[in-house]
Amino acid sequence: MRRHRLLSPVWVVAHVLVAVVLVGFPLLGLWQLERHEQQQATDDALAQRPQQPPLTAAQLDGDPQRLAYRRVDVGGTWQPRDEVLLSTRPHQGRPGHHVLTPLRLSDGSAVLVNRGWVPYDVDAPPIAAAAPPSGEVRVTGVAVPGRDARRAGALDGQGREPGAIAAEDTVEFVSHGDPALVGRLVGENLPGVVVRADDGHRRAGASLPVTVAPPQPEQGVNHLAYAVQWFLFTGVVAVGYPLLLRRRAREPGTGGPPGVAGADDPATPDAQRQPAP
Repeated sequence: MRRHRLLSPVWVVAHVLVAVVLVGFPLLGLWQLERHEQQQATDDALAQRPQQPPLTAAQLDGDPQRLAYRRVDVGGTWQPRDEVLLSTRPHQGRPGHHVLTPLRLSDGSAVLVNRGWVPYDVDAPPIAAAAPPSGEVRVTGVAVPGRDARRAGALDGQGREPGAIAAEDTVEFVSHGDPALVGRLVGENLPGVVVRADDGHRRAGASLPVTVAPPQPEQGVNHLAYAVQWFLFTGVVAVGYPLLLRRRAREPGTGGPPGVAGADDPATPDAQRQPAP
């Protein structure tokens, strides 16, 4: 009978849960290791690439990951009629949006520029209070890889372009900074990076948009420590559960995990149940 005690329904559920843990926890640990490697690569790029020579207009149409976090120095004219808002993006605890405006370059191509933040109630592009300077301008900033709205599964729920949010049949907002998405909306073939503009790309005397800080290394998340924790949890379960099974199998009258009501063997003599006289 002893070999059947650990095959009771309660124990079977426990076995399944432990099996899930032994498979799932290592996968979580490997995922955290991957995130650690990605974080290290991003931090290295943030430290090294801004020191490289600025990208020119002819270099913007390269691999977004290779161009990420490089400085950008280009000339062109703003296209505010094709402006959209990246919604929603808070700033210092206040809700709002980022203003994404195409910049027509001198060679006829265009690049998407994140000009900065505007409050939540400023929500009808092109935004007069945050209008860009007219005429030829020089724009400097940092290249940030766009986020693929299709891969992120961002849908507006009305069968329109993924990641686009329509207002009165006019697309005014996007939920992801995806240059390909914005390019399809405005009829432009935009590079795969968004230029996060430096301060100074506003009309004289204007306070909007508020400049968005350049990308910074990730703070407060130690993926390596999380990975070690998941692997330690796996080790505790992998070692502790067989020891528990061995101990429980040797105990008489046990048919379930500790603390589970009804886990005792059903065959218990009445004489043993009666209190002592």
